[in-house]
Amino acid sequence: MRQSQDLRALIARVKRELEHRGDIGKQRLSDWEEWALAEADKLDPVLSGQTMSRLEPPHIPRAEQ
Repeated sequence: MRQSQDLRALIARVKRELEHRGDIGKQRLSDWEEWALAEADKLDPVLSGQTMSRLEPPHIPRAEQ
């Protein structure tokens, strides 16, 4: 979860720094931001579905006695 939060913070910082530059088009920056946020979502255990897949405890067969 921390990685996705850190990545989102970096994305916001890059966007703030670059959105006022004249040499980078708004659409190019928007496309990059969309891609980068999708990558952050993949790292997020809630948004990626990893949490849901781990809500059930693992099934461990009992050893026969």
